[in-house]
Amino acid sequence: MKARTLVMTAAAILAAAAALSACGSATTSTKPAAAGTSSPSATSKPSSSAPSLPISAGGAPMIAAIRLSTTFSPDTVTLAAGQKFQVIVSTSVAPSGTAFPHPCSSGVAYSAAGNMLSVSCPASGGYLFTAEQAGTTALTATVKPNCSPGEMCPQWITEAVLHVTIT
Repeated sequence: MKARTLVMTAAAILAAAAALSACGSATTSTKPAAAGTSSPSATSKPSSSAPSLPISAGGAPMIAAIRLSTTFSPDTVTLAAGQKFQVIVSTSVAPSGTAFPHPCSSGVAYSAAGNMLSVSCPASGGYLFTAEQAGTTALTATVKPNCSPGEMCPQWITEAVLHVTIT
């Protein structure tokens, strides 16, 4: 009985050691996704370095997803002329500003950031930006809570800034 307990203890220790040795061994690929697969999240890189958008194997540009709640996440993006990024707005906030037309008609393109970007509002929601010409700009969105009429609403307003570099 004592030998059986000893063998079971040793097996448990070996299993734990094997599991712990695998911790942190996962790697992240920096290769672009193949055509027909979902694009990588722009947040896969630290916000201190601007994510750049790779071209897929089929030659079509990938579209980065930038989330907007009280801040942009990530807060910096780098892309080439012709590439696109989509700002997905949290349902808990309502943005406004020159780069965020309201109301925004689906199928209509608006100029933003001194013609460096164009913005449209796809039927799926959010704002789809296209890089038109090289340069750097900062898109500012005034953000406030998105409350229904008659609903108690927090009283705050903030500004979110997205730094855009177009090469």
